[in-house]
Amino acid sequence: MEIYVEGGRSSSESWTRAHRAPLDSLPNLSEGQKAYVSKLGLDGEAYARSLLAQELELPYLEKKAEKAARVIEKIGAARLFDLRVRGVLLNTLQGKYRFEVVSKEDRHDEIVVSEDLIDELLETGTESSERQIARILEFGLPGSWTVRAS
Repeated sequence: MEIYVEGGRSSSESWTRAHRAPLDSLPNLSEGQKAYVSKLGLDGEAYARSLLAQELELPYLEKKAEKAARVIEKIGAARLFDLRVRGVLLNTLQGKYRFEVVSKEDRHDEIVVSEDLIDELLETGTESSERQIARILEFGLPGSWTVRAS
């Protein structure tokens, strides 16, 4: 499964680790980033530390996206959908997941689910969030994706 994270964010833990990091462990800014920092009047070191904080957070966000994909596959299987997630994109700015799903017959489609909705299910286990995700699958995928009983 392909996993992508677009945009960035950092937790307080990653932010703290980045601010405690020695100067020589900070990422080097590209010429474009230096120009951006200068144009906005930002501190180059502070900007580099924020980039480091995002880098430190990336493995967590990738793992979170993978868990979200497993949620989609599990709910899909429970609702008799013939699908597997081939790729997932977590867009941190929009707060949405985009799942590329594929069927056994090699049909492709895309499902978009709110990051908050997946978080709610994983953090609280509420049935209502599970039903909402199932409803998104039901309305987002063609009826031909449903496995028929023989």
